[in-house]
Amino acid sequence: MKDGYESISDGIVALLLYLDGSEYSSSYLVNKSYNLSKKYSYNKTNKYYDKEWVINNFGDEFYKKVDENIKLVKEKFKHPLKTSEEQWNSMPEKNKKLLQFVLIAPWAIIFIILLIILISILLSN
Repeated sequence: MKDGYESISDGIVALLLYLDGSEYSSSYLVNKSYNLSKKYSYNKTNKYYDKEWVINNFGDEFYKKVDENIKLVKEKFKHPLKTSEEQWNSMPEKNKKLLQFVLIAPWAIIFIILLIILISILLSN
């Protein structure tokens, strides 16, 4: 401790022990410690939970379609696309054309406006 701070040294040590115990689960101050964990289940509401509800209300085809979509999303998260070229190649042609239009159209509009301004300047002189 630096000179002049001896009076608060006990408080600093207590604070450090508290932070260490609470943040890093150290047990300097406790001989017996244990971890609490929570688990959730349907045990209280099993009589209300119907695993077949989607199939019964929407049909088997809808259930299979949702299940396939979930599996597809899980696969995509397991193996994300690595490069922009792979992303471009995996896009449907309709989306490629739409993206090209969205990227090119603003520049074409700006070019046309600048061309009109240039022509009007040339004609006014």
